[in-house]
Amino acid sequence: QTPSGVRVTHVVPGGFAAQAGLRPGDVLLRLSGASVVSGADICVIEREHAPGTVVEVEYVRDNKVMRGRAALSPLHYGDHLYVGHPGGYPKPSLTAA
Repeated sequence: QTPSGVRVTHVVPGGFAAQAGLRPGDVLLRLSGASVVSGADICVIEREHAPGTVVEVEYVRDNKVMRGRAALSPLHYGDHLYVGHPGGYPKPSLTAA
């Protein structure tokens, strides 16, 4: 976190941030029209939009405000692919445990 937004530390190749034009070191200001001042803000926005939804981003790079847009990627946490949002249930496996 920074006083103006959330600094990007990692960008997954082919993921949402990469497709939207973000790079490590950028400071994310707005996501889907909402201000981003903490990582929690990003989680809320992810929960409000399904994977595949195209959202706009606004960020700062080299003292310039930049904009991009991309489709939200599916959410991965560890070995699980979550359906809908991080608070959702893991995608059911096809084999019984």
